[in-house]
Amino acid sequence: MIYVNGDSYTSISDGLRYSDVLAEHFKCEVINSAISKSSNNRIIRTSHRDLIRLKRQHAEIIAIISLTFPLRTELWDTELKHNKFINDGEFTSLQPTVSKSWFYANEKVNDDRYKSFFDQWLRWYNIEAETTKLLQQVVSLTTWCKYNNIKYVIFSGPPQEPVDTSAPFISDFYNEACNDSNIINIFEYSFTEWCIQNGYVPIDNFTQEIHGQTYTVGHHGEHAHRGFANYLIENYLREI
Repeated sequence: MIYVNGDSYTSISDGLRYSDVLAEHFKCEVINSAISKSSNNRIIRTSHRDLIRLKRQHAEIIAIISLTFPLRTELWDTELKHNKFINDGEFTSLQPTVSKSWFYANEKVNDDRYKSFFDQWLRWYNIEAETTKLLQQVVSLTTWCKYNNIKYVIFSGPPQEPVDTSAPFISDFYNEACNDSNIINIFEYSFTEWCIQNGYVPIDNFTQEIHGQTYTVGHHGEHAHRGFANYLIENYLREI
């Protein structure tokens, strides 16, 4: 069976998504657990928990995990009345800023209850810290997948902000990820960049600025999702 998780780049299309195309190709069941506005914490945690459960039910699993913006974080909010993050307790993913500049503009969004949290989180936000934690989580998840014979591909939906990967607190996690042929380098490639480079036009208009360079990070439709699914099959899933 095919298991997919991520944010809106994995859940939104004007037709089929790459999860559906992969299921068509392999003629199997698909579960798409992607939810718009998800944080990396939610994506990795729910993927790991879902795969633990699914491993009891399926002998062969392909996991396709798409990462997201490091600016998204999360809280355990006991006052949530409608939590779209199903089967994940009272965790809720949050994005403290919606600015096109990577994190310098402090724009409040959605809920005034989070105002002080957003203020302090942005003051203490550091991309090196977030990247270190993300790579550690990715390495831990893939190690568990290997141990349980779950095939996987992990990549980034949008472009990631580059960091000094030679720093001693990052390098070991980064090198471990680079040595894994089924982790697509998140600093060099992304779903949105692949779509643009291959001539696909987004179905909506979003941009993101990283270090003075503006990237097109809109969502893509069925044609792009089909193309990306074929890319995954040809380059990462051919032997399955």
